[in-house]
Amino acid sequence: MEEIAKQSYGDMRKAINLLQTVMASGVELSASAISVFDTGDFGKEIFEKIRIGRFLEARKKAYEALQFGYGYRQLLKMLHKVYIDANVELNDKKKAVYEIAEADYRLTLGVDPILALDKVLMELIKL
Repeated sequence: MEEIAKQSYGDMRKAINLLQTVMASGVELSASAISVFDTGDFGKEIFEKIRIGRFLEARKKAYEALQFGYGYRQLLKMLHKVYIDANVELNDKKKAVYEIAEADYRLTLGVDPILALDKVLMELIKL
């Protein structure tokens, strides 16, 4: 269950889809079986694109995650975790967390999620 929770980032639909995929494969359910079906860490991939200033590539990777079933807030959680764990200067880390929190707040206000995502990616590239 821990592996499912880790990979789904709290998204119940994603957790169910992952569980269905493992069960359909005929493999016995275990943490190692679930890790075989790891969909990759979109947060790290987006972070890598951001760090080299590739906005369009970061945006494309974020949209792939959305098409895969992740929600906008799950993407923000992934980016938050990556920045917290990343080897970046503390000041840049603070700014990144602030921008990610701002994007999350904008979502609660009803801002168009695509615009909020694009804005946070642009702000993170500036760091």
